[in-house]
Amino acid sequence: MRSKHSLGESVRFGDERPGPAFWQIGTDGGLLDYPVQLKDGLFLAPAERADVIIDFANFQGKTLTLTNSAKAPYPAGTRPDPQTNGQIMQLRVVNTLSSASLPGLDITSAVPRPLPRVART
Repeated sequence: MRSKHSLGESVRFGDERPGPAFWQIGTDGGLLDYPVQLKDGLFLAPAERADVIIDFANFQGKTLTLTNSAKAPYPAGTRPDPQTNGQIMQLRVVNTLSSASLPGLDITSAVPRPLPRVART
């Protein structure tokens, strides 16, 4: 995900409580040392980037809307209208993956494995 150039974004799935888990695995500075579960959505400052994994396993057959609730201009502006410009995109979860559909792929863990440490030079 990447924020707009002049506005912050506070994104979450607004129509489901609790919504699918966001796991942040990277930033504009590169990959994180280990995945971090974001319990309350994701805030992106202007021009900031985040690499995320979203687990839709428990949402088969659901329609989810990714929403933005950050004030514009941030932080003292007004919140977006949740019926119009507060909506980012809609996702329809038709099928979820299973081990049977992808032989050899282990998708049984709900928690991403920590990434191995990389020596920085």
